[in-house]
Amino acid sequence: MSLVFSFFPTDVAIVTRTIIENVLSTRNATLLTVGALMTIWSSSSGINAVRKGLYKAYRKVESRAIWHVILVNLISTIGLALMLFITIVFLVSGEVLGNQVFMFLNISSTFELFGTLFVSLFQ
Repeated sequence: MSLVFSFFPTDVAIVTRTIIENVLSTRNATLLTVGALMTIWSSSSGINAVRKGLYKAYRKVESRAIWHVILVNLISTIGLALMLFITIVFLVSGEVLGNQVFMFLNISSTFELFGTLFVSLFQ
């Protein structure tokens, strides 16, 4: 955890570490598992509502089996959560990670200059 938190700003690292330590110290695996499953189920229901709305808007009829729809909803939910997590990590520590990648791959400073120009276009 210390290695991961070294990339985070101090305030974010303290809050995140406190939350993780509280979850791990309670040792209530059943509650954590039920909470995670309920979160996935409710998020999947949200994805399903969006899917139904799109089908209604485009006047389409669902032709897939129910297990296929549930599987697609679960995969979409997990994929969306993963993309959100990656986005947050890059927003918090993207520059540090980028510099580490540049140093590891020994990429020239010219490439770093193009990266800086690219980022400045979107700010």
